[in-house]
Amino acid sequence: FLRTPTANWIEGNAVSAGDVNVDGFGDLVVGHPGSDRACLFAGCDTGLNAIPVWTANSGQPNSMYGFSVASAGDVNKDGYGDVIIGAHNFNNGQTNAGSAYLYYGSASGLSDTAVWTSGSDQENANYGRSVANAGDINADGFDDAIIGAPNFSNGENNEGRAFEYHGRPTSETILPVHLLAFDVKLTNNINQLHWLTTNEVNTCCFAMERSSDGRIFTEIARIKAKDNKIAVSEYLFNDPYTFTDKIYYRLKMIDADGKFASSSIAELRQSKAGYWQINPNLVVPGQSITIGIQNPENKKNVTLQIIDINGKTVLAMQLAVEKGYQKFPITINISKGTYMVRLTGLIG
Repeated sequence: FLRTPTANWIEGNAVSAGDVNVDGFGDLVVGHPGSDRACLFAGCDTGLNAIPVWTANSGQPNSMYGFSVASAGDVNKDGYGDVIIGAHNFNNGQTNAGSAYLYYGSASGLSDTAVWTSGSDQENANYGRSVANAGDINADGFDDAIIGAPNFSNGENNEGRAFEYHGRPTSETILPVHLLAFDVKLTNNINQLHWLTTNEVNTCCFAMERSSDGRIFTEIARIKAKDNKIAVSEYLFNDPYTFTDKIYYRLKMIDADGKFASSSIAELRQSKAGYWQINPNLVVPGQSITIGIQNPENKKNVTLQIIDINGKTVLAMQLAVEKGYQKFPITINISKGTYMVRLTGLIG
């Protein structure tokens, strides 16, 4: 008997996963769409282990993740078996548009998170209802995958469509567009996202997605593709969203025919050290300044001092700073001159 993580089982599939860790034993992948999960049971010299060695989910209840599961063969030609899993009721901007997830095999087993996701970007298409290894269709040495969307509409309502994806090296995406780089950094309390692409053949746009937990993502913007088929294209996007600890971003690359693939996840962390800034730094008496403070700790009081060139404190006040980033407008009513601003009580 195989022991599953939950008793909530709905007519999922159990299929051979190939040998995902190349230990000489075949493995079994089992879908649990009722709980939006899939499990991998590793083979051994006595058969299958009764306890799953790997589980994954879509992060979205009722997505039917695991209704379809399959060995993907070896799509990146690294010698390890890969697995593909469908979630045909997944809502990714469109209700029941559906998604599919690819997991690479390795010496330690399947990857913890999907290395590639795709979908139809069409409402009620149910993309991912069926997933399968398609063999090596184009004879390039990489296994390929085929994904079904039974209710996809393309001229006729719900006529259905099958999507073919060719395997490629790990460093390349499966869509024609090639994502060269995707990164994020925090600058002046703005989350700055940057990416580079090439081979934008049939590329429609890019959807920027944000998540607080690295699992459930929400689309926050769409950026039109430059349609540069040869040269490298560079993109920048600024997100003013504030956060206290860490946040995650993912880039969805969407083709003109509705197919899409997602980048790896980029994580942005707040610095453990606090910092502060003043704007403007040249003022006249009666003018306001703004003190911006990033506090990595819980609520605390900090002391603001304005000191003249003789070392005399001409203004002092306490500021109650919550955890995270805050701005404090302060009106300056002091004589014209040169002053130093000091902030104490903040870790940094």
